[in-house]
Order: sequence, then C-alpha cells, then structure tokens
Amino acid sequence: MTNAEVQRLRAYIDARKRNIEAAERSYDIQTVVTELRELSAPLSSPDCFSSSWKTLYLEVFYRDVANFLLGFVAVHIEICLSEHDREQAFDIFFDSENVPSSRAISALVSTLSTTKTRTKTPDKTAREDAEASITQCIRLLEKAVAAGGVQDVVDELLMEEQVWINFELIKFVVPQQPTATSGNNIIGLQVLISQLSSLPDLIYNRRQLDTAAIFRPRRYFSTLCDGLFRSLFRQETPIKQSRTFRMFADKLTRIGQMQVFVQSWLHVTTASSTTKRNHILFLSLPESCLEQLLLQIASEKVSSFLSAQQALGLPKYMLLAQMPPALCYNKQFQYVVAHKILLRKPIEDFFYWRVLIDAMAQCDGDTCQSPLAAVFDVVLARWSQNDFAVNTEYTVNTSVCFFLRYSLQKLTKGSGEAAF
Repeated sequence: MTNAEVQRLRAYIDARKRNIEAAERSYDIQTVVTELRELSAPLSSPDCFSSSWKTLYLEVFYRDVANFLLGFVAVHIEICLSEHDREQAFDIFFDSENVPSSRAISALVSTLSTTKTRTKTPDKTAREDAEASITQCIRLLEKAVAAGGVQDVVDELLMEEQVWINFELIKFVVPQQPTATSGNNIIGLQVLISQLSSLPDLIYNRRQLDTAAIFRPRRYFSTLCDGLFRSLFRQETPIKQSRTFRMFADKLTRIGQMQVFVQSWLHVTTASSTTKRNHILFLSLPESCLEQLLLQIASEKVSSFLSAQQALGLPKYMLLAQMPPALCYNKQFQYVVAHKILLRKPIEDFFYWRVLIDAMAQCDGDTCQSPLAAVFDVVLARWSQNDFAVNTEYTVNTSVCFFLRYSLQKLTKGSGEAAF
C-alpha cells in the first residue's frame, strides 16, 4: 500500500464530497444521489478499483466519510431522498455487506455520543441540525442491530483476537522487533466493547420513553450476551485465555448486567462438550467478576421437586462443576467464596454448595492441600467463634454448617464417595 494510492483515494473522496456540497447548494438532488453512489463505490464495488482501495478506505478514510454523511448529508439532504435512494446512496455506507459492522456501529455510536441537542447556544438551526444527525444515527443503529450487527461485531472481535494470537505465536517462534500494534489493538477493543455496552443508555439519553424496544436493556443485553457465547462456542477451542471475553465480562459486571451474562452462559452449557471451553472462559474472567458470577449462578431458580441426579444435570450445576482447578487455587477466588459469599449471603441451595465443594476438592495430590482445605480452614475458624451463631442470619448459619459437614467428608474420604 503506497503513499501514491493513499493520495489517489484521498483525491477521489474529496472530489465526490465537493460535488455533493455543490449539488446541494443548487438543489440538484439527482446529482447528489449519483455522487453519493460514486463515493460508496470503492466499498460496494471494490473490483472496479485498485485492489487496495477498499482496505485503505476503511482504515484511513471511513470515519471521515461517516462524519460527512452524518453531519452534512443527514442534515441537508437525507430528508429529500426517496426510500430507494436513501437505501442505495446513504444507508449503503453502513451496510454490513460493504462495511464491517464493527466500523459502522463504532462510527455511529461515536457521532451519537458527540452530537448534543441541548447546546448552550440559543441557535435554533444548530439544534435542528443536531437533531437530524441524531435521528439518522439512531435509525441506522436500530437497523444494524435488528440485522444482527451485534453478533457480527462479536464475531469480528473474536476473529481479530485469534489472528492476534497466531501472530504472537509466530513472534515467539521467530523473534521480531516490538511494535505498538498490540497496544493499539487492546485500546481499540476496549473502546468498541465500551460502545456496545453503553448503547442502551446512550439511546435512552437521546430518546427517553421513545427508545425503540430493541434497545431496552433486557432485550439488548440478552442479544449481546447470547451473541458473545454463540461466537465463543462456534470457534475452535483457543489455546489461551480470551481477552475479548475478559473485557466483556468486566464491563458487564460494572454496569450491572451479570445476570443476563450468566443466563446466556447457562444456555450454551452442556454436560461434557463444553468442559474444555468453559475451563478457558473461567480462567479468562477478571477477579472483579468472581463474586457477582457466583452469586448470579446461585440465584438461578430450579425446581425443588427434582431428584439429586436430575438437579445436578441442570446447566446451573454443570457450569459450576466445570470450573477448572486452576481457578479454585486462585487466592481471590477462595477469599470470595469464604468471606463474600458463604459467611455473608443466605444461599439455601445445598446442591450449589455440594457442586462448589466438589470443584474445590479437585487436586492432584493430598486433598488436605486442595483449595477446599484452605477455604474450610477459614470458615471453620469463623464458625467456631462464640459470637458466630448470635450475629449470623439463620440461613447463612445453615449453609455454613452444611459446607463444613460435606467438606469434612470430602477431606477425610479420598474416594469422594460422601453421601449427600
């Protein structure tokens, strides 16, 4: 990709933009439509141009063109377009067939974030222009999300991550000079995940009660989380932890959407086919998510009329059972289980505690060196204090007693055949 190619494409784009502005001043809508189609041609018909133009367009010029479309065309021209012309000369710039959804949605969200209608200036025209831009951003975002754009973005992020992992492997085998690419990729990933996660709030701040149903938090985050796990489980099992999954989990925890996250995870969890994948996902989680994750799994409702065998076959318990030993050895995980959950939260689900104890009892050697033994020591020390029964809620006390009894059986019976 040479500098000459960059300059040729820049000249092409600038000429189209100047022609559009001139046609708008003379009210020549048909010329505007023709020039808009020419402006989109390197994206929609890349075979008609230099082989590098589409890539160059997306990487260097797309955001600038999007700003022109949403700041000038949306304000001065879009209202004059027929439905067909709008589709072929305006929406085409944000169509996933021509532009990766991650770029289109990111451009729309960025413009929506920076466009304000409540400006300090009393200029009515400026407010109306901003409202026109916002209207088009929201319309195009709704169209993109309805067409599966969120799923497309997640797919693109995970695909890029796999490419990055492969690149890192090559660098490990064949050492190269360090570059800034990795850091830039991480920053871009964080920004895009933040944009996706903040979209419902952003739309609501602009439209209040007129917010489209597709952007209501319950529906939107279900779509986002379902898409995340579908993409993860369609991929070949990665050879290392997922940075994309980690960032999504961290962001969704901080904005209070862990319940939807867990429910989507449970939907894809089965008895054996997901074990290896879930091992990697558990290890990808940031420590800040552990408490909310374990609490949300515990809060999932199950029928109280099931046998032990039936209950333990439910996704809720299968997911817990698929926690890897490496996670259980994590000191923060042990602290969360003992201090944040067991000794504080009233969880009456004994199947939950049974599966969690079984997971923590996994170790290669003596069970007295297992994660369960470490948690058992902490809980026993607190339970044996004189004020524990007096100052502790009855349900918490019951859970602690069950935990100690079942853990003691696991620690003293290496065969793990303890009765429930």
